[in-house]
Amino acid sequence: MFKNYEKTLRKEKKAFTLSEVLVTLTIIGIIAALTVPMVMGNHKKVEYATKLKKGYSLLSSAIKLTEQNINLPINKWTPSMGSNASFYNSYLKDTLKGSKSADFATSKAFESTNSNSGMSSSGPNASTSGSGSTGSSGSSSTSPAINTNNAASEVVRLDDGTYMIIAASDNAFIFTFDLNGLKGPNEAGRDRFSFVARRGSGNSGDLIPRGCSEDGTTCTRQQIVDACRSDHEKCTELVVLDGWEFNTGSAKDNNGSQVAPYPLKI
Repeated sequence: MFKNYEKTLRKEKKAFTLSEVLVTLTIIGIIAALTVPMVMGNHKKVEYATKLKKGYSLLSSAIKLTEQNINLPINKWTPSMGSNASFYNSYLKDTLKGSKSADFATSKAFESTNSNSGMSSSGPNASTSGSGSTGSSGSSSTSPAINTNNAASEVVRLDDGTYMIIAASDNAFIFTFDLNGLKGPNEAGRDRFSFVARRGSGNSGDLIPRGCSEDGTTCTRQQIVDACRSDHEKCTELVVLDGWEFNTGSAKDNNGSQVAPYPLKI
C-alpha cells in the first residue's frame, strides 16, 4: 500500500520544462534591463548631491575660518597660483578639512580635460565677458558677469575622492567641484559644479552658486532652469535651489504644480 502511494507521489511531481525556465529568465532579464539603469542613475544623483553639499559646506567653513585668522575677507585675497606660489597653501591648507594639494600628474591631467580655468563651457552662452547681463525676463544685473577667461588654476583633492579646481580671474575666485575625479564626462552641469566669490572692494565675497542669479539678477525657478540649459556652467544654482537634489520631475512649486526637472543627464 505504502509503495503504491510513493509511486503515485513521484508521478505527480513535475519539474519545469526547459522552455519554461528560458521564458522566466527572459522576463527577469527584461525587468532588470529596465530597472537597474534607473536605480543606478538615482544612486549616482544622490551620491553627487551629497558630495556637492559636503564640499560646499567644507569650503564655506574654511573660507570663514581663514578670514578670521588673517583678518582679511576673501574679496581681498591675492590670487597667487603657480609653481612658486599657491592659493591653496596660502589660504586653505590649514582650514579646509580632509584636503590636500593634488600631485603634479593629476593637476596636468585636469588641465588636459578643460580650459585653463579648470572648467568646460558646455553651453552657447557661457559667461566670459566682464560686462553685465540680464536674466530671461528677470531684473537687470547689479554686478559684472563672472569672467573665466585666462584664469590661473590649481587642483585640490578632498578625502571623499572629490577634486576641487580653484581658479582666479580678474573679478572672481571660482571653485569647481569635480565629483568623480578624472572619470568622464568632465562636463559642467553633469559632474562638475562651481561656486564663485567676487573679488575687489565693494563685493561681499560671499560664496554663491553659479547660475542665473550670480550677477545679482532676481530669477524665477524657470529662468534658473533655462540658464542651466543654455550655459551648463550655471546649473549649480538649480541644484542648490532644489534642496541639494537633482530633481527628477517629482518636485512641485508652492502652488502644487509640477516643476521642470533637472535638464541634464547625470
